[in-house]
Amino acid sequence: MNKGFDFVLIIPPSPFLLDQKRNPPLGVLYLAAALEREQVDFAIADLRGIREQDWLYHIPDAQSYGISATSVEYPSAQKIALGLGHRGRPVILGGVHASVFPTDKLFGFASIVLGEAENAITGIVEAAGNNHLQTAYACRRPVIDDLPIPARHLLPLDSWANDKLVRGHLSTSILGSRGCPYKCSYCSEPAMFQRQVRFRDPRLVASEIAYLKMNYEITGFRFHDDLLTLKPSWLEELCELLEPLGIAFRCNARVDTLTPEKCRWLKRAGCIDVGLGIESVYQPCLDLIQKGQTVEQCDRAIQLLHDAGLQARVFLIVGLPGDVGDISGRSIEWLE
Repeated sequence: MNKGFDFVLIIPPSPFLLDQKRNPPLGVLYLAAALEREQVDFAIADLRGIREQDWLYHIPDAQSYGISATSVEYPSAQKIALGLGHRGRPVILGGVHASVFPTDKLFGFASIVLGEAENAITGIVEAAGNNHLQTAYACRRPVIDDLPIPARHLLPLDSWANDKLVRGHLSTSILGSRGCPYKCSYCSEPAMFQRQVRFRDPRLVASEIAYLKMNYEITGFRFHDDLLTLKPSWLEELCELLEPLGIAFRCNARVDTLTPEKCRWLKRAGCIDVGLGIESVYQPCLDLIQKGQTVEQCDRAIQLLHDAGLQARVFLIVGLPGDVGDISGRSIEWLE
C-alpha cells in the first residue's frame, strides 16, 4: 500500500438527519486548522450523505485516521473503523462520545481522545506514525483566542454553508465561546469542557464574520455556543461590533440569563431568534435534572424575547426522569 497521507480526518455520516450537511462540521474544521498550521500532511473525508457501501472509497490511504463522533454518530464511526481495519492503520476516536464514555470498549479503535484536541492533534498524529500511540489522550484545553479560524476552505462551500441555518441567508456556524458553568445532569459539557467557560475576543469573532461575508457572501450565522448570553459586558461589546456588519444570526441562551437590555442588544446586532433549553414544563422534573430554573422563568424569558421582536426557539426533552403523567398534553398546553 502506498503511504498516502500522514493522517485523514473523517466526518462520519449523520443518517438521523434529513439533510446530513445541515450542520457545519465546526469541530473537525478547528482540528483541520490546527493540523494545517503545523504543516501536517492530511486530508478530510466527508462521509455525510454517502451510502454505507461507498464509505471506504471516499477515505484516502493514510498512516492513521481520526473520527470525531457524537453518541448518535458512534455506531457509524465504529463501522468505519472496522471497515478500515484491513488497511492495518490505527483509527483514533475523538469527540463527545469518547469524552463522555471513555471506558467504552475500543472495538475497532486504537486510541481515544478526551476533550478538546487542537493542542494535542499534531503530537497524536506523530505518535501514530511512529507506532507509539497511547490507549487514551487527555487533552490540555487550548487558549481559545490562540486557535486558528476553522479551515473551511478545505471543504466545498456546500459542506459548511447552506440556507437552512438562517432562512433567507447563505449561512454557517460560528463560535464565540466554549463551555457552560451549569450542572444540568443530562449534559455532556462537564466531560468536554469541565464547566470552564472561555470567551473569544469579540473583535476576533466580528473579524471572522466580516471575512466570511466579504469572501463567501455569507450573511447568516448560527452561534454554536452553549450560552451566548452569560457575560453581559462581553455580549454588549460583541453586539456593538456586529451591528454595522448587516448580518442575521441565531444563538442559544438560558432563560435566567436574559434581560431586557440583552434582548435589545441582540436585536440591534441582527439576532432573529434565540434557542432556549426549556427541557420540561414540569417543575419536579426540572429540579431532578438539576436544571436550576423554573417554569415561570421560562415564561418570562419568552416574553422578553417577544417584547424585543425576537423569536423564541424552545427545546424540550421527552422521557426525562421524573417527567410523569400526561407529558405530551402538558407540553402542548404550555406551548399553546
